[in-house]
Amino acid sequence: MINNLLVTYIFVLSTISIFFLNFFFKDVLFSNYTNQFIFFLLPLIWPGVAHGSLDYEVGKKIGLIKKNYQSILFFMAYVSIAVSFSIFWFFLPNISLLIFLTFSIFHFGSSDQVFFIEKKIQFFEIILRGSIPILIPIFFHKEKVYEIFELLFVDYLFLEKIFPFFYYCNFLLIPIFFYILFFLVKNNHISIQKKSIFLTEIFFMIFCFVLFDPLISFSIYFCFLHSIRHLINEKDNLKLSTLKVISKTLPLTFLTIISLFFIFLFIENYEYKFISILFISLASLTIPHMYLVSLSRKSQ
Repeated sequence: MINNLLVTYIFVLSTISIFFLNFFFKDVLFSNYTNQFIFFLLPLIWPGVAHGSLDYEVGKKIGLIKKNYQSILFFMAYVSIAVSFSIFWFFLPNISLLIFLTFSIFHFGSSDQVFFIEKKIQFFEIILRGSIPILIPIFFHKEKVYEIFELLFVDYLFLEKIFPFFYYCNFLLIPIFFYILFFLVKNNHISIQKKSIFLTEIFFMIFCFVLFDPLISFSIYFCFLHSIRHLINEKDNLKLSTLKVISKTLPLTFLTIISLFFIFLFIENYEYKFISILFISLASLTIPHMYLVSLSRKSQ
């Protein structure tokens, strides 16, 4: 519980800090995608991308890797899934986007939940938490989301067809939230601290995704809530020291830095191109990561 509280503090302080930076220095720091990306570059690398570095250890823990040759098979399968999804996205970006958004809702929700043992509200917390990063930007920043998705080769007419569905799904979040709230009020066996963590995080997630541009809000959430909580949870589940966690994230961190260096070095007019490359690459790597995390949850 202390770890969950720490993550909440980090997320709240980060959101408030960036709120003031955005208010006073928006034209300097966040005026375009390049500035937004550069500002969040370090947290996007670590803990952002790095939070998937423990997937190999997770694979060993759940029994996918027991012998040396299985390590090779694991990495081959992991990379193959990511590469295959990248190719699939190139040929069928519309369907790929829907697959990725659906997976993301359940991944974010299940990874960030705090009511693991409360079966009556667990599913609703997963849906609520997982949907906020996806649905609220579509409701409040529709044109910006259009712009980002079009950079990912998604057809504008396709977005026009599916966005009304996502738009009105926002209204389903309201009764879900009040159902959870009613349950929490009625049940005194749930600690005040756990209730406070849930309510604080939901409030600041909504605040974040309503107030900021989509790329900024997602970076705040992804770096300072989702990724940090995942690292801390896996640290506890795998019984690793903090130093061991950091050391195991270094190889992927350095690989990410080198990859970004070559992207900036060889791509001209990268203002928009890097968005396409970065997001599709991250989405593709996220698919095997999300599947592995799902397997890990089921084995617990």
